[in-house]
Amino acid sequence: MKNRTLALLATAFVLITSVGVWAADTHPKTQNGRLDPQARHRAIGCLQKAADAAGVTPEQKAQIKQINDKFRADVKALRQSDLPQDQKRAKLRELRIAHREEIKKVLTTQQLTAIKKYMKENCPRTGDAARQGKKA
Repeated sequence: MKNRTLALLATAFVLITSVGVWAADTHPKTQNGRLDPQARHRAIGCLQKAADAAGVTPEQKAQIKQINDKFRADVKALRQSDLPQDQKRAKLRELRIAHREEIKKVLTTQQLTAIKKYMKENCPRTGDAARQGKKA
């Protein structure tokens, strides 16, 4: 159960840290494959506050930034490749799994727990609310 909770926390953190990449696929307010600038700004701000509340160090933030930059570059290259769509999806899934694992290595269990708690209590989930037809 503890491993499953840790995995869920890591997944939530990774998804949020990759706002620029994953949001275009999942957020209802996309424009030309990009998240609405205001929604992106709110999501990034909330994540930064969660990281600060969890005690993520500047060194850890720098490591995560490098991981995210590499992930974004890999995704961009994948999207521009000539691979068939099903192979692109499979490769993207592999990239996301590797991305999550790299970030899990940077953060402690306590930090992941604190980030999840902060996000749940303070960050609106506009994508979920919009998909359910609710106002965020």
